[in-house]
Amino acid sequence: MTNKLLCGGKSLNLKSWDDVEIGSKSDLLLGNGFSVNIDRDFSYTKLLSIASEKYTDEEKRMFQKFNTVNFEDILYNYKISAIVSKIYGQLGFKSDLVKSEKKVRSSLIRTVQSIHTPYSDINRLDILDKINKEFKKYKRIFTTNYDLIPYWAIMEDRKKFVDYFWNSGSYFDEFETDISSTKIAIYYLHGGLHIFEDDGDTYKIISKGKALLEKVYSEIENGGMPLFISEGESSYKLSKIKSSDYLMFCLRKLRNSENDVVVFGHSFAETFDQHIIDALKSGKKKVIAISIFPFIDDIEDVTARIKGMLPKHKVVFFDSTTHPLGSSDLTPYIYD
Repeated sequence: MTNKLLCGGKSLNLKSWDDVEIGSKSDLLLGNGFSVNIDRDFSYTKLLSIASEKYTDEEKRMFQKFNTVNFEDILYNYKISAIVSKIYGQLGFKSDLVKSEKKVRSSLIRTVQSIHTPYSDINRLDILDKINKEFKKYKRIFTTNYDLIPYWAIMEDRKKFVDYFWNSGSYFDEFETDISSTKIAIYYLHGGLHIFEDDGDTYKIISKGKALLEKVYSEIENGGMPLFISEGESSYKLSKIKSSDYLMFCLRKLRNSENDVVVFGHSFAETFDQHIIDALKSGKKKVIAISIFPFIDDIEDVTARIKGMLPKHKVVFFDSTTHPLGSSDLTPYIYD
């Protein structure tokens, strides 16, 4: 079945998901649209905008002057600045820096609390079980989202999924990454709220359900910072990825994949996603099936632009609302 839409006065055909012909063992690449379908408030742009509402002008300028929206960068710069201030005897200034560092850190916790979908909400109506069953249809899962929804979903049947954090202390070891062909691997391309770094080593927080978020907050309060890239230009994201053995491992897996790919919830904006686009460009010719939300403006321009980015591959587009991951059954909320 094909959905015929009106776009700029022209008719545009988007395939229904059931009509997409793709390999039986394809990869799945999730973008922010997956999470937004579940909770509309789950947008990256809200993280810093909400957190900064109570910042002083100086604290806001820290993000502006360092040209970043990454909390880890700012907290690191506060620490270094405080050390330098102490060395030069500027103890009053050092006190201000320490106070701001604590404020920015605690604001991150409050912001995540305010925007992250509660486990109790998403666990209603068998939503996580539905996502889990859909994930099982794929060979591998890649996600650029930092939220806990994919993690909660795979925990519904964790024996089937692996995330490479199986070593002592739940640490990642790039030299121990062999998995059984019967397992489905998940790769957090931009990190996640439950993933942390300690002196260059990457580990994950382990817990079930709502207790996981509480453990994340506790880890942040104790000085840890989640390894996640929430915003920024693609070149910045790539530099952060290259600084992490785990993130670079995930990106290489996407680059080297020879499987067909289903892309759900990605905008393919060159400014922010070029490193993902470049990864998809590589490898042998494949089918890349890309979801399109049918009510956006200029669909024809969007599809033409994306096809131009991936000239080697067979690119097909489908109506995101016809895919199980785009179903209205996955949201616990009622919107006007």
